[in-house]
Amino acid sequence: MKFKWIIESKDLESIRNLAKIQEEDEFVKHRINRNILGIERPEANEENLWHAMMACLLTTQQKSGPNSPVNKLLSLKPFPLNIYECKKSLNLRKFISETISLNKGIRRNISISEQADKNYEWLEADGWTKLIEITDGLLKNENKLLERKFARTLAENISGFGPKQARKFLQSLGLTKFEIPIDSRVIKWLNKFGFPINISGSALSDQNYYEFILDAIIALCEQCNVYPCVLDAVIFSSMDKNKWTKGNIIW
Repeated sequence: MKFKWIIESKDLESIRNLAKIQEEDEFVKHRINRNILGIERPEANEENLWHAMMACLLTTQQKSGPNSPVNKLLSLKPFPLNIYECKKSLNLRKFISETISLNKGIRRNISISEQADKNYEWLEADGWTKLIEITDGLLKNENKLLERKFARTLAENISGFGPKQARKFLQSLGLTKFEIPIDSRVIKWLNKFGFPINISGSALSDQNYYEFILDAIIALCEQCNVYPCVLDAVIFSSMDKNKWTKGNIIW
């Protein structure tokens, strides 16, 4: 059996128009600079990799807009849950859970602390080396297949990660152009846009279903000459009504 996505001219026009409206938004410009041009791309060191991982865990099932409690916590300098503080902790789960609890409006402190603790153990074994290999591989090769391969690797190895979080991790580090996180905002936009399938958020936890939907997004973007990671930023910023500034952008 075969399935073919049929893209109509009105679909392309709709995306181009939205991209044009949002092109001067700080969030969109930041995404283009980081993921397309490689400007302001964070160094792939332990501090930044850990921060990106914690960001993915903290934003799961929680609002992450510019003024959300999660974004405010992640924007703090120094970040209270940075890798150096975590390394010093004698009880990492307790430290992370209590730190999150001090920030009102953030849920899942116990689940996040358990997942982060498991990930720390994995990283200290040989995970850091694997993450550096992944970042180096993506920096040296702009390749759709490689992006997908590494997204799958992360989803399989990092606790609390699924297809969405794996791609959010890579995208936040400026490493991907094609593989994007399909979150609630993207789902809402696609369903309103007229996507031929009513997308199920729960079904997106399945890798095959996720990649089936993502393939359609990639095909759509290729025809209107917009990178998927830019479309993601355009959708995100349009729903936040230009509330992003250079000071509160962390993605």
